[in-house]
Amino acid sequence: MRMGRNGPNGNMPNKDAKSASRFKQHPEQVIEELSLVLMLAKEASSTEEFLRLKAIS
Repeated sequence: MRMGRNGPNGNMPNKDAKSASRFKQHPEQVIEELSLVLMLAKEASSTEEFLRLKAIS
């Protein structure tokens, strides 16, 4: 009996299942990290604006 990529019962081998899980989690992690970067950038620009206005007065 010849087995295909998905094994004899049609299920993904364990290694492929782990890869698929990691691949699914990757976009979620990227979105979380980008959200954090945007939040920090927004706070930094607010701080820079505050310091700029303080320097003018």
